[in-house]
Amino acid sequence: MYNSNLEIMNVNQYLLDNKEKINTEIGEKMKQVRKKKHITIEEIAVRSVTSPSYINQIERGRFGVSLAKFLLLCNALEVTPNEILEEFISGGRMNDDILYNKLQEGKNLSENILDFMKEKKKEF
Repeated sequence: MYNSNLEIMNVNQYLLDNKEKINTEIGEKMKQVRKKKHITIEEIAVRSVTSPSYINQIERGRFGVSLAKFLLLCNALEVTPNEILEEFISGGRMNDDILYNKLQEGKNLSENILDFMKEKKKEF
């Protein structure tokens, strides 16, 4: 049986150490989704029962969000939480060390993981 406790601990430590960068990237992802769906900040604010300035701050990575607020925003964007977070989660043997290895390169978190996963997909 594959034991990935050390890798998970390393990834989780990286996530804790870089939460501001991750907040920024999650905010950017939410903004991309919003713009792709042609939804205004004001509309998201109404749908999520919050202010447009708060949404703006989230999209710019200035604020992280609680789980409850994150779920409200996902509902407002009409996406599942997984659609926003899938680039940030390592799971299963196939993805072993994705976050740890790719994040250590110091480049864009989302871009690195997507590139790595595309390469893995080609192998299968």
